Amino acid sequence: MSYDAIGVIEARYFATALEMTDAMSKAAQVEWLASENYLGGRLVTVVIGGDIANVKAAVEAAAAVCAGKAANPLANAAVILKPHAEIMKFILPSSKLDMDGQAEAAAETLPPAADLAPAEKKVDASAIAEADAKTDAKTKTKPKASRPSAAEKKNMKEES
Repeated sequence: MSYDAIGVIEARYFATALEMTDAMSKAAQVEWLASENYLGGRLVTVVIGGDIANVKAAVEAAAAVCAGKAANPLANAAVILKPHAEIMKFILPSSKLDMDGQAEAAAETLPPAADLAPAEKKVDASAIAEADAKTDAKTKTKPKASRPSAAEKKNMKEES
């Protein structure tokens, strides 16, 4: 997924970062991308993405939340326009990048739902039950041997 801009804010406290994230989400159409806690929640980084105008509005809303506080808890705020794909590797988890690529590939290969025959749209319950049975048969393991009881141990010592 590509974004026209990403916004990064660093707040000094977790509760403030949560309040700022709420303000950003309400002020503009942005998507939360990542967050990290440092120093036990005393320094929190939040990363958002979206189009340029929305990201700028969201970062301004976050700064406005902190402007009214006695000790300004906003450590840093930045808007990065047209972030490079290499930067996004550091921000987005690799699993999300993989899922986005897989979703796009699947969307290209699957026919539209209207093209499917009615029989293909229905889920066959017997096929699902059969697949579950095969899975259960494959995953069955032998029962573990139990530990010998005290009487069995005594008998084993006497035999030796």
